[in-house]
Amino acid sequence: SKNMSNYYFFFFIQNPTPNREKGLAMCRKLEQLSKLKIHDLYDMLEEEFAHPPVNIHRILDKLDVEYNALDFSFVDGEINGVLLPQQADMVMGAVAAHSREEFGKDSVEITVNIKDNYHRQRFTLAHELAHCMLHADSLKDGRLELRTSLTSNDPKEKAANTLAGEILIPEKMLKKVYSNLPIPILAILAKNFDVSENVMAERLKYLKMGYY
Repeated sequence: SKNMSNYYFFFFIQNPTPNREKGLAMCRKLEQLSKLKIHDLYDMLEEEFAHPPVNIHRILDKLDVEYNALDFSFVDGEINGVLLPQQADMVMGAVAAHSREEFGKDSVEITVNIKDNYHRQRFTLAHELAHCMLHADSLKDGRLELRTSLTSNDPKEKAANTLAGEILIPEKMLKKVYSNLPIPILAILAKNFDVSENVMAERLKYLKMGYY
């Protein structure tokens, strides 16, 4: 949503192979992620969804997805010929899928903006994971995509935001916490799930649950 994102870019890097021109291989790790649905995550990582807050870092560890933080303001003005915004430090997240046949292991790596606050970084990690699960096809051809605030209404961005909410704030878990509160106060719910009030408000709105 416009409150959660200013700039996103997503890039896929694959080492050239003789079969690349034939469109042979998506990164195997990316392909595995693309087959996951939210209920698969809940089932596979049941202990991580037992109680709030959801530990997105541990989820990524268990999915064997690498992650790090970067000061994007020091990134050069372009990557693979694609220009970055002038305000490069406003880039919030990136995901790179690497096909490394010579090492016998493919990898997916998520990068967040080191200058962003803790809650925004958590959401970005979930958002980028959501793109891997939902939109792997747009990453597999080796192209770099640049997303800005002008694309905040893009259906892919909305879908990734929704799935990120499902990861960080599972409906069943939220309703349990919600029902145990005498008054569903937004700040308390956000604190329970270790997310920003904006993210919690969007999730409650999506689930048609009121709050104060």
